[in-house]
Amino acid sequence: MKRTLLLFLCLLWLVACVPTPLEEVVLNRNDGVLEETIAGQPQAEYAVEPGNATPQTAPGATLQKTLDAPDTLNDTISGKVYGGTLTVKLNAAVHIPDVSAVPVFLVERYRPDAAEKRRLAEWLSGETVFYDTDPIGRDRYLNAANECREMLASLDDHYRNHPDYAQSKAYWNEILENAMRDYNNGADGVRHLWEGSWSDSDLILYTETGASVWLTTDDPDSAVIRYHAVHASIERPPSDGNEEQAETLARSFLDAIGVKNCLIKELRPSEPVPAQDAYTVVIEPCYAGIPVRQWSPYFGSDTAAQQAKVTYTHTAIREALYLEIRHGRVDMFDWTHPVRIVETANENVQLLPFAEILRIFRQQIFMNVYLDEGRNEALTVTDVSLSYRCVAKRDSDRFYLVPVWDFVGIREQDALYGKNVHELSFLTVNAIDGSIIACVS
Repeated sequence: MKRTLLLFLCLLWLVACVPTPLEEVVLNRNDGVLEETIAGQPQAEYAVEPGNATPQTAPGATLQKTLDAPDTLNDTISGKVYGGTLTVKLNAAVHIPDVSAVPVFLVERYRPDAAEKRRLAEWLSGETVFYDTDPIGRDRYLNAANECREMLASLDDHYRNHPDYAQSKAYWNEILENAMRDYNNGADGVRHLWEGSWSDSDLILYTETGASVWLTTDDPDSAVIRYHAVHASIERPPSDGNEEQAETLARSFLDAIGVKNCLIKELRPSEPVPAQDAYTVVIEPCYAGIPVRQWSPYFGSDTAAQQAKVTYTHTAIREALYLEIRHGRVDMFDWTHPVRIVETANENVQLLPFAEILRIFRQQIFMNVYLDEGRNEALTVTDVSLSYRCVAKRDSDRFYLVPVWDFVGIREQDALYGKNVHELSFLTVNAIDGSIIACVS
């Protein structure tokens, strides 16, 4: 199957600086308040006395009880926004990690030195000789065509009664037709040995079999460690084709390249139609038992950052991982904006009660969302999650991992041919001081 290597762009996350937003959108103006807040926070004892929203000392209580957070939210709120009146339904599950402490970490970009870059490239690819040109050339499209034929055969053998059989068959036939067109129009591959330096900041290397390794760790906008096999014959731990073996392979792979702070959230058959021994591994960065969520943020012309017109010294980053396994080997790996912990800025930071976070959401959601003229729209919050977000540290190239509340849900818009439905993070609230973490398009 022909795959296109995707460059996941960094989202620029900016954090606010005052405890309780009132009548204006609150942003981090890089004045040091965030740093002072983190350093000055007391060490938390996670518990809460009945009827009291202020955390008290009572060891053994859960974080959920401490914050007085419910299991679910069920409510409907309405308010004026640019373009009309917006109604927001809260029909959400509240997700809180089962942890005894919520630290704040100071992190920095993972910038491997020359020796480490060479180790990564050789281990990822299983090769020691690299080319700076694609040695496969038009045969790459022939490989893609052959894989399409395998997929079509698998559809006929195993999924003829699947409700999406006809649609999937048309999909793969179209890819097959495009692959053969590109093969007939393409040129043969050229093998130019790579003679660069491992200390280069941007390395894109090919192997004899066409596997590619991309190491870009110094660019603030596109830091990535990426590997794509493309039918490369690489010796990997054997697989009998089941999920248990695939998960074992994924864990050993991540451990070998030094990805320690992550969890395998899900392992599912590859789409659009499951293939034999082909899996997508859903991975989340995870620190001290608290994940870094990968929600897509809401962008609107009336967003917080655009209203404030604030400039920032450093942009924030969001670490993300992606892994595919096929035929008993890692077929694709992508580690965007890898980070390393420098130190723990606060071992167990005090968090605001959930009631205060919810109050802030009810107010701020109507300042961050706008309505297109003449278009009906509905927002439904389906999940509220406590997780980490990476934000810039003042006058530094380092970042803080701070606990946040993400309000995530479904946005439905009337469109010419029905409804557009998107899953988005509508609002992200700093769990320490209640300030808004705004995204900028």
